[in-house]
Amino acid sequence: MSDILKEEQNEMVENDNEIARRVDEESQRLVNLVLNEKKAREETEEALLEMLKSMINAMKTQLDNERQERQNTQQYLINLLDDMCNKLEKANEII
Repeated sequence: MSDILKEEQNEMVENDNEIARRVDEESQRLVNLVLNEKKAREETEEALLEMLKSMINAMKTQLDNERQERQNTQQYLINLLDDMCNKLEKANEII
C-alpha cells in the first residue's frame, strides 16, 4: 500500500512540476506580448510626434513665406502710391 501511495505522490509531484512549468511558460509568453505591444506603441507615438513636428515646421515656413510675400506686396503698393503722389505734385506745379 505504501508503494501505491509513493507512486501517487510522485505522480502528483510530476503533475505539479508540469503545471508550474506551463504557468512559467505562459507567464513569459504574456510578458513578451506586453513588451512587444509597449514597444510598438512607443514607436507609433514617436512616429506621430515626428510627423506632427514636420507638419508644424511646414506650416511655420508657409506662414513666413506668405507674410514675406504680403510685406513685399504692401511695399510695392506703397511705392506705387508714393510715385503717384509725386506725379500729382509735379502735375500741380506745372498747372
